[in-house]
Amino acid sequence: MSDDYIPSQIILDYYSNPVNYGVLKPFDIKIEGNNSGCSDKVTIYVKFSKDKKIVKNISFVHSGCVISKAGGCIATELSLNKKIDEIINLKPESIIENLDGVLQTRVRCAYLTLNLLKVALKKFISEQPKTPVIFSLTI
Repeated sequence: MSDDYIPSQIILDYYSNPVNYGVLKPFDIKIEGNNSGCSDKVTIYVKFSKDKKIVKNISFVHSGCVISKAGGCIATELSLNKKIDEIINLKPESIIENLDGVLQTRVRCAYLTLNLLKVALKKFISEQPKTPVIFSLTI
């Protein structure tokens, strides 16, 4: 990262005052994951509607950079009260748009939570496990 890089005010605000942050109990799925290219780690908690088709509550906890934490906030905001297929079809670029831009070398950080969530939801649909279930993933 360039020494001249200054995160946007939106990124700094999400880092200082994260939304949907913390452990959610009870949960239907818990996703533990990390970015293979850096030390960022995220745990995502999801609670579905009774029919298991809509995300009724979502939260995350994070260890890593300011960009991945802000990206987690946006990903959870975009996922709340959405159908699983809507979340799977979310474009990663929507994270960057909501963060007011990110250096090209840091987009993986911004996408981490959304990418982990999408992979886990695809597994959830295909495997139909009993809940609660925990997925451990590396992206």
